[in-house]
Amino acid sequence: MEIGLKELASIQTGIYAKPSISGEVIYLQSRHFNSERKFDRTVSPDLPLDNKIERHLLKNGDIIIASKGFSNFAVVCDESIGPAVASSMFLVVKNIKTKLILSEFLEWFLNLPQTFDYFQKNAKGTGLPSIGKTVLEDLKIPLPNIEKQKIILEIVKLRCQEDAIKTKIQTLQEKVINHYLISSIK
Repeated sequence: MEIGLKELASIQTGIYAKPSISGEVIYLQSRHFNSERKFDRTVSPDLPLDNKIERHLLKNGDIIIASKGFSNFAVVCDESIGPAVASSMFLVVKNIKTKLILSEFLEWFLNLPQTFDYFQKNAKGTGLPSIGKTVLEDLKIPLPNIEKQKIILEIVKLRCQEDAIKTKIQTLQEKVINHYLISSIK
């Protein structure tokens, strides 16, 4: 069964604000994430907490999607980031119906190459392509039951661990080969 994202959650745009040197809230921008979608923990809060900002604070399980540019990615928010709001570079998926879909499963689906292709085909603009809110709302999401979603997420986690182990093995093999090659010329 597939269902439109607008049936599973509400979607809003990030906000435009002018960051300052200090503040109580982090103004999330795409540069605050590395190529593996990990948050840069050295980022400091740079917005004052006022009524406007408070209404847009991200909650556990909200998903931010980089909607502008050539590198669209999705990240599930959690409180470890601290108080934060999404900049206008993002679309925010909120109020996710967690009885139907896990935030982490939705994040995984939004980061699939097929979803990226959908975003690229439906983006507006050439200089800086942008995904509109309706494009995200109309995205069809496959909806297995929660147990199957958990199994899929476990497989994804194991696959990531496998990739990390392969990378470590490759690095160690390079070190050993270089050691032997250097030893052979001495």
